[in-house]
Amino acid sequence: MERVAGGTPRVCLARRDGYRMDAAEVRERPRVLVIDDDDDLRTLVVRVVEQAGYAVDSAADGQAGLERLAEQTYDVIVCDCAHAPDGWREFLPGG
Repeated sequence: MERVAGGTPRVCLARRDGYRMDAAEVRERPRVLVIDDDDDLRTLVVRVVEQAGYAVDSAADGQAGLERLAEQTYDVIVCDCAHAPDGWREFLPGG
């Protein structure tokens, strides 16, 4: 967070190349949900997807993924389907 004229706080993210994104730009990025029960793999995928410029959320299992879907709309879901409740079809519209 940084302060602009008048002392108003503003959310701002800085990328490695120095480009600074404000909160409005962050909301406009495609959203990705990563679901995997393997903590190390989930963390790796989240980092790679974030570095590619996407807004990323993650869940440790299928049930947590469904809870995230109830709260947020995602453009892409990366899922270890073996651990989705009742299989991967739960994550499809109308599933």
